[in-house]
Amino acid sequence: MIELAGFSYSRDGREILRDLTFAVTRGERVAIIGPNGAGKTTLLNCINRILRGGRGRIAVGGMSLAAYG
Repeated sequence: MIELAGFSYSRDGREILRDLTFAVTRGERVAIIGPNGAGKTTLLNCINRILRGGRGRIAVGGMSLAAYG
């Protein structure tokens, strides 16, 4: 399961993701859609820890990403 709770991400003083809260459970399929520049790739890069930082919580399998080291 992937869970975001109140997650926001800013870069160069510009807020890219604001207060995202959602959960994706095992077996569930999700599509992320939106116009260019909406933050889709930034969201995936935050979940995959390519981009670090942000406010709020991202958890995978019930464990905060911060706990993975």
